[in-house]
Amino acid sequence: MIFYTLFESIETLGHAAQTLTDNCILGITANEKHCKDLVNASAGIATALCPSIGYAASAALAKESLKTNVPVRTLAVTKGYVTEAEA
Repeated sequence: MIFYTLFESIETLGHAAQTLTDNCILGITANEKHCKDLVNASAGIATALCPSIGYAASAALAKESLKTNVPVRTLAVTKGYVTEAEA
């Protein structure tokens, strides 16, 4: 009886997983513009600047970005760390 109930539960779980896939997961696509905006607004972008401007300057840009809500990219160009083309 225990094995019958166990296998029945496993089968039900399998059907539930298939239903979730069919009704909720298939067809999901990323909003590329929104994702790009989130990346550009992220203070984590400062890590990409470390090799060219150094850790201390990158960390300062990240902190200032978080404080002022200005993107790191904009701050780096404004402060002259990188050109607009490099950014």
